[in-house]
Amino acid sequence: SPTFNPAEYLIHLVRQDALYHLPCTFTLQGKAERVQEHLAHGPPLTPQQMESLLRHIVNLPRSGKSAQNWPKLE
Repeated sequence: SPTFNPAEYLIHLVRQDALYHLPCTFTLQGKAERVQEHLAHGPPLTPQQMESLLRHIVNLPRSGKSAQNWPKLE
C-alpha cells in the first residue's frame, strides 16, 4: 500500500515539485531532465522530514491480517 511506503511519498513529492502543470506536449526527455534538475538540488526531504514521514507511517492505523508489527523509532 502506498500509505505504508516512503518511496511512494517521495515519488509523489518529486512529481509534484518537478512535473506539476507541465503541458501534455512536454516530451519524455524533457520530463526526465526536469526530474534530474530537481534532484540535483539535493534530496527531496531533509533528514528531519524523513524522520517525520517515517513516524507518520508507523503511527497510521493498521487492520487485518496484513498488519505489521513495526519497530520502534528512537
